[in-house]
Amino acid sequence: MEEEQPSLVARFQSTFIDMLFIIVIMMIASYVLDSFANVPDWVRISLMVGLFIAYEPLCMYLDVQSVITLKTFGLKTMLIPVVG
Repeated sequence: MEEEQPSLVARFQSTFIDMLFIIVIMMIASYVLDSFANVPDWVRISLMVGLFIAYEPLCMYLDVQSVITLKTFGLKTMLIPVVG
């Protein structure tokens, strides 16, 4: 029994959407931080590093990626079971 895997094109589309989503979130965070006076650099660094660390688990928990992918490209999402 062989499981069906997403095509290479679908993987590139998903990666591109993820990249755009992260850039938009970074821009929003930057505009919010710019509205405050004298934000320490460690806050900016922590926010951006935290974004990259928390992005995948948070989006998988909220199922954000599949919604964005489905609405943008009309793709079907596939759950790939993790063995281990």
